[in-house]
Amino acid sequence: MRRLRILIVDDSDFVRSTAAEFLRDEGHVVTEARDGQRALDLFDREGAELILLDIQMPGMSGLDVADALVGRDPQLPIFAFTAMPQVIGDKRPLFQDVFVKPVSLVRLSAELDAFIERSENRSA
Repeated sequence: MRRLRILIVDDSDFVRSTAAEFLRDEGHVVTEARDGQRALDLFDREGAELILLDIQMPGMSGLDVADALVGRDPQLPIFAFTAMPQVIGDKRPLFQDVFVKPVSLVRLSAELDAFIERSENRSA
């Protein structure tokens, strides 16, 4: 199975580092950002094939980050991490999927595997 370059954006050190460690163990290349501006800077410098994005962060919200990322790459898959999915509201189309915190790493792995499989089938 193809491995991805993933950018994880979450102001919680625990959530971000736990997800990053898990995804690295799965073979993915992971970059981490603790805020929206850092995420945009990293994306502009290093790119990413997929974004895992916290919605409620101080400063620039995940919704603002998602808008900016989609402006840079309209096809970029963004997965939301949030304790309150209702705040996404009419911005739901920006996201491939929404993971409600606490995030199940088993579900995350399964969703990423399914995403990779769909991507490989489209390009075949």
